[in-house]
Amino acid sequence: MSRRTRMLSASLSTSLALALLGACTAQGGDDRDPDKRQPGVATGTVIGGTPKRGGTLTVLSNQDFAHLDPARNWVMPTMDFGTRLIYRTLTTFRAAPGKKGSEIVPDLATDLGRSSDGGRTWTFTLKPGLVYEDGTPIRARDIKYNVERSFAPDLAGGPDYAQRYLADAEGYVGPLDGKHLDSIRTPDDRTIVFALRRPVAEFSYTVTLPTFSPVPESREKGVQYDLRPFSSGPYRIESYARGKKLVLVRNTHWDAATDPVRKAYPDRIVVIQGLKGGQIDDRIIESTGVDASAVEWSDLQPSSPPASPRSCRSRRSVSGSPPSAPAVRTCSR
Repeated sequence: MSRRTRMLSASLSTSLALALLGACTAQGGDDRDPDKRQPGVATGTVIGGTPKRGGTLTVLSNQDFAHLDPARNWVMPTMDFGTRLIYRTLTTFRAAPGKKGSEIVPDLATDLGRSSDGGRTWTFTLKPGLVYEDGTPIRARDIKYNVERSFAPDLAGGPDYAQRYLADAEGYVGPLDGKHLDSIRTPDDRTIVFALRRPVAEFSYTVTLPTFSPVPESREKGVQYDLRPFSSGPYRIESYARGKKLVLVRNTHWDAATDPVRKAYPDRIVVIQGLKGGQIDDRIIESTGVDASAVEWSDLQPSSPPASPRSCRSRRSVSGSPPSAPAVRTCSR
């Protein structure tokens, strides 16, 4: 996983996590001056107040998601939307502004992994008590299964790091015909071991990708899994009409005690898709009804990659209730 990819992932994961804290009160001042309108842009700080639990966050978008299936999700910020809200990975980026947002922390795993054999073997142990949206346990073999799914030609489009790094994976075409990779072992329900074709010192970063989230084989639906990924994160999909609307509600089986990264402040997250640019602008400016706690999807993604390792981006959440969600500033490391 390249440093540039890690840098983009960290910046977007941080901005998305913080922009979804809730809604904020409108800021006065001169709208023509972005530094006055969005103070803190130079410092990577969060401003506005203390976020509160509850309410509905509305996200306004002119497009649909490319993919929500974690084996295929490789478009930012959809990747971060999935890994922050719907599914968890072995490790993840810390939800913090500035440099701290580039740090990785354990997610489903108890630590950042243990390497052996000169970096060719990596072992992860899952936290105890992890469950899916229906209360069934998350098992190491579910993570193996999703990694294997990413090799299937019908499920193309996702990150290819598993194909690049795993030993003896040449010619493998996924588990749908019953074949499995010997280079991923799951000696018990909480242990997963990856055998790599060469030493990979940064494999702890690689497993932040949605490829390394769990999918139980019993939930396999092929290309249709895109419409209803099974949740291991703080929210589950209530409804999804492609190109129109996605509704997320709380996953009542998600245990915050196992997940110090995701704060999950809104009760519901509604993504309204297919809007024209003018419609989005009008709704954000008017900021009434459900739009009082709305954020524009384009505010969650950069217009271009960072020009330098220290370039800053601004992210913004707009006025409404519950009060005091922040304007967000993030800097790429």
